[in-house]
Amino acid sequence: MAWKLSRAFTVLGVPVLALLLLLIVSVAALDASSGRRLLQTTTEFPPNCNCDRNATNSPYRLALSNMSTIPGFSVYCFKIVDIGCNSTSKCCVENQGVMKVEYNVEPSCKSSVKRVTLDRVPHGAWEFNAALGTLRVTSLNKTAKTAPGTEICLFLSNRANCTNLGALCSGNDGPCQYAIFDSGRDCCPVQTFDTDVQPPPDNFPIVPAFRQPDPPSPSLPPPPPPPPPPPSPLPPSPFPPSPSPPSPSPPPPPPPPAFPNCTCVREPEASRWSLSSTISTEPADGGLTSICVNVTTKDDCDAMSGCCAFTLHKVEFEVEPTCAGTLIAATVNGLRASRTFQTRPYPAIKVTNLARPFKVNEWLQVCILMRAPCNTVAALGSSGGNTIPVGLFSSPGSTPICCPIYTLGN
Repeated sequence: MAWKLSRAFTVLGVPVLALLLLLIVSVAALDASSGRRLLQTTTEFPPNCNCDRNATNSPYRLALSNMSTIPGFSVYCFKIVDIGCNSTSKCCVENQGVMKVEYNVEPSCKSSVKRVTLDRVPHGAWEFNAALGTLRVTSLNKTAKTAPGTEICLFLSNRANCTNLGALCSGNDGPCQYAIFDSGRDCCPVQTFDTDVQPPPDNFPIVPAFRQPDPPSPSLPPPPPPPPPPPSPLPPSPFPPSPSPPSPSPPPPPPPPAFPNCTCVREPEASRWSLSSTISTEPADGGLTSICVNVTTKDDCDAMSGCCAFTLHKVEFEVEPTCAGTLIAATVNGLRASRTFQTRPYPAIKVTNLARPFKVNEWLQVCILMRAPCNTVAALGSSGGNTIPVGLFSSPGSTPICCPIYTLGN
């Protein structure tokens, strides 16, 4: 009898155990799948970033400050506002600045974004990464004091796919998602704003988030009726008719193309190649002036950028187009080098064909020999003041294309 019971358990137990095992595997797979979906949802934007995305932990937001049209473009401007934050967060500190802003965009809109300005000045440090669906505006370099009120404007071409903000952000009129990064890039609060809301005027008060509305004021008695108007004055003596008002001023021309007018990785922290912070100027033979920058290296970079140790192909200077014809020669470490003065699609001086693989402690002095009137940094630079944006470029066809941009002065 015992043998029969054992035999029956053996026969029935195998299918039961198999069924239980199948259920356990299915539940585990479901949990793993749910976990992957949750992970993708919470870390999808901004991509490839290990940072605090909680909006309540950071003081900064973007406010849509202006929408306008100029010939060929729709222009959308955003101002950084400080609304306060959760004081217990590491991202809510007195000295927190703003390094970059990323927008979650439609990859098909890459050809639509043509220019970016920062505080109404052309800004070259931006990148449209179609693979990640991200528009990055970098190298803002704003401190806690200068960040509030900073204005970023996007110029969308009227001849491309995405001619308005709704199409750029989500392909329709849904909300637009963005992230604001601090200098350490460990804080990236993610927030949204509606793309179909008209922008406020410049003096419109921004109501801080997370603040309860003020209680209604108590009822007051109605004001007394206004006094009767004074009697009408006697009609004035006839005068000649007033001249017609002047014609309205034409809209301002669009800003010049951004430097450099290409899609590349522009952030200085993306590469171990670097530039000294100053430009030197020295008299040279023949009444020329040697304007020099020092290319150096550093120890750290963003390992996710793909630009840590690229082969240096060229150095570009953003310059005034009116300086064409004043470039006489270029040298690298005292030896003559290939150079060109480009006016289109953006004005720049290029020192090319460097072919320098990255080496630790590498040092290059790149000089351009200029004649008057463009033989000073102030006269040569197009950004105003005694500064010139300078870019370090990887070889053509490299993946990714690297072009860390520095703004140098003397």
